[in-house]
Amino acid sequence: MTTREKAEQLLKEMPEEQIPVALEALAAVERYARTLKVLRERDPQKSERELMETLVRIKEGDDAIERIGARFAGVDSEEIEREAVKAVREVRAEAAAEQRAAG
Repeated sequence: MTTREKAEQLLKEMPEEQIPVALEALAAVERYARTLKVLRERDPQKSERELMETLVRIKEGDDAIERIGARFAGVDSEEIEREAVKAVREVRAEAAAEQRAAG
């Protein structure tokens, strides 16, 4: 019996209210298993630890993107762009002022 078949059997035995959470977890495990497979193929010299560290960094990035998306879900994208441009200009102005002061 494959891992997928075992998971499907467990889903059949699981209380109905727990199934959505279980399916979400199963999808995440399958997604990261595919990612790990690609990483192994891409760089077969890497140790399992290095591959897992890379996978963790990818997962942390995915989590950060999800958090940011949730935080700014109701904000207009043009407003975000205006604020980003404003921040870049402020940083550039500060850097230019520091360069002038350093002389």
